[in-house]
Amino acid sequence: MLQGDAEVHSKLVAYNAAFSLFDDVQFYSFGTYGYKDAKSYENYRLPSRVAYTDPATKVTTYPYPYGFSPLEEGREDDFQVNAGFKGATY
Repeated sequence: MLQGDAEVHSKLVAYNAAFSLFDDVQFYSFGTYGYKDAKSYENYRLPSRVAYTDPATKVTTYPYPYGFSPLEEGREDDFQVNAGFKGATY
């Protein structure tokens, strides 16, 4: 059985900004960007877990006759941006 953490590489950037346009009106904006790359081996699979039986000939094929350990990989880009104005209206 495999134990331990997966291999993960990530980056995250965030900003928060605002400035006054007039005496009582302000423009604001904030956002984030994140990137993640992860890899992880899963536990060993027996040869019988991945098998195909042809219905016509009844012959079973094992593409991994000695079994295998799957590698799960994931890549993710995530971002968001918000902007607006705030102030008093008369």
